[in-house]
Amino acid sequence: MKILIIGTSRSGTTSLRRAFKDQDYHTIGEPFNELVTGDREYPLHELSQYKNLCVKTLCDQIPKNLDINFLDFITLFSKEFNKIILLDRKNFIEHHKSFVHMHWRLSRNESVHQSWEQSLIPEKFEKNHNYHCRHKHLDLQKEQIGEISDILNIPITWYEDLYGNDRETSLEIINNWNIDDINSVELNKYLDPKFKLKKSEKKLL
Repeated sequence: MKILIIGTSRSGTTSLRRAFKDQDYHTIGEPFNELVTGDREYPLHELSQYKNLCVKTLCDQIPKNLDINFLDFITLFSKEFNKIILLDRKNFIEHHKSFVHMHWRLSRNESVHQSWEQSLIPEKFEKNHNYHCRHKHLDLQKEQIGEISDILNIPITWYEDLYGNDRETSLEIINNWNIDDINSVELNKYLDPKFKLKKSEKKLL
């Protein structure tokens, strides 16, 4: 089975990719993001090399060896896969906070995949982030994921449902993907919200 995960930044794409890796899939994270995997070109040789392959990419990522816009590229790229999963978040406020956290970690040359609390992010950094309208990139990604959903006629899987406390709902989502060679129950356990990176703020008594 060849699986393509397309998502917006901070929508759970990495955790989902790792969940498939845990079920013996060969996985690739953001092959067309040179900061992550180097300067990869299209087509990916792994598509013919592995029987079970999961590729995760984000909106607005295009291989540099193609002169093509993102939506046309995804339409082309998606034909290489048996299953397409689209990920985004419903709660824009929480999504934006996570997006700011990502940029804060990157500004410090730190991994973005670690536990965090809102209080960690300096107020000055967040104000500067907003002043320079860096959130517009997230807005573009959210617009693109909606367009992809329409073009490919595939519904968006929402972060809040897949990673929420209602694990029966998330299991139903996973089962509806109709991926025969995975253990849906184990994958659902892997995505349990107790493993999420953002932690609740400590309350003062």
